[in-house]
Amino acid sequence: MSKARLAVFVGALVAALVLTAGAGASSNNQIVLSGIGFSNVGPAGFWLWSQPGGNAYGNDGAGNMYFYALGIQKPVEISSITLSGNTVTERVTSKSDSSIDCWFTGTELSPPGGPHGANGWVSFSCSAPSGAAGGFPATVVISSLS
Repeated sequence: MSKARLAVFVGALVAALVLTAGAGASSNNQIVLSGIGFSNVGPAGFWLWSQPGGNAYGNDGAGNMYFYALGIQKPVEISSITLSGNTVTERVTSKSDSSIDCWFTGTELSPPGGPHGANGWVSFSCSAPSGAAGGFPATVVISSLS
């Protein structure tokens, strides 16, 4: 390999390493809300994973929510994610229809101490199912990955 080609190769390698290091310097927050409890329309539960905007993966999320007494169990999408300290607010809507449309607020009260157990509080209010609302202890994980 000639010296010119070697110089170009080394330069390209250094540039790639610098760009990769710069991309990893931004924070990627990942949020999990998980709980089972009673809402004003009966037992309800959810498992939600999301990421606020401004990270390498974009602003989106997914999960599952159910209202036992109403016979509703749906995969959901998450949008409008706002993270402020140890509190997250996000909109949760069903993927396939309009049977779920809720706003969630989750607060991580203490870091998770193990693989299971409530460490926070989650409340929600819904326009669909109409009037559904609740608040109960839940697992709330807000992690910052660099």
